[in-house]
Amino acid sequence: MQHYYHSVRLDMDKCKGCTTCLKRCPTEAIRIRNNRASILNERCIDCGECIRICPHHAKRARHSHLSQLSDFTYTIALPAPSLYGQFNNLDDIDYVLTGLKEMGFDDVFDTNWGADLTIMEEGTEFLERFRAVISGGVATLPMITSCSPGWIQFIEHNYPEHLDNLSTCKSPHEMFGAVVKSYYAKKLGKKPEDMYVVSIMPCTAKKMEAAVDFAMNSPEPDPAHVLDDVFYEG
Repeated sequence: MQHYYHSVRLDMDKCKGCTTCLKRCPTEAIRIRNNRASILNERCIDCGECIRICPHHAKRARHSHLSQLSDFTYTIALPAPSLYGQFNNLDDIDYVLTGLKEMGFDDVFDTNWGADLTIMEEGTEFLERFRAVISGGVATLPMITSCSPGWIQFIEHNYPEHLDNLSTCKSPHEMFGAVVKSYYAKKLGKKPEDMYVVSIMPCTAKKMEAAVDFAMNSPEPDPAHVLDDVFYEG
């Protein structure tokens, strides 16, 4: 039996079986059994829609606490752009970045740079596929972005015939984590295992991504666990 890790948790004591989540789940992963919601592991893609719309707050995402930072040697925060939108009249994102360092992070990097890296790698992969077609070879086109672990799960569960269309590129956070634990660790003179990379974002699927030892879209397991954890905004 295949094992699934999911970031969405159900609090049975709060669930009233109202069917709101059942009606709104985009992958039909929820059933009502014995007047309580039940999440089908093989269908859930951790999109978090059920958390957002549950009127009884019976669903929540697994999360970590900032107090855990003291357990690690060197911690790096990767805030998502959506974090800045939670502040009214924010004139300069440096206020947020500085605040994160004051909260205990040793370094803070904007995730946009990680997104740029994925574009460059996906662009290279696309060119390689396109050139294969031009030269008379076989390549799967069109190529679909692989930046979201929720989107990858959706393809795996619902359209497995299109798995070859997915880019093999890691997500921005996984990509950035790999850079931190290789080039940046070497620059600082630290061991990769001493570098703890934390994502700060509202995406529940990212918690699932951080819990596995390889990117969901990698053709082979990656021995480097590059995204260590996810803290949630809000």
